[in-house]
Amino acid sequence: MGSITPYESAKGRRYRVRYRKPDRTEAEKRGFTMMREAKLYLSMVTVSKSKGEYIDPSTSRVPVRMFADSWLRSKQPRCQSPRTT
Repeated sequence: MGSITPYESAKGRRYRVRYRKPDRTEAEKRGFTMMREAKLYLSMVTVSKSKGEYIDPSTSRVPVRMFADSWLRSKQPRCQSPRTT
């Protein structure tokens, strides 16, 4: 379970979601403009934790350079040999 708290920012009222990760450390995500969005996010995190599918957003970040080479190679046109008739 977690909690949702409102706070004021320069752009108006926003909502912060706080929850515990499976390793028992506390995490938060903030910046939700509507309470409904914050509740939806909290429920998605709760369900993924209960299913054992939770992925910590901070550990799932991967540098672009790890995938850039293979992605760029896939975007280049394939070399085709000329056909002889």
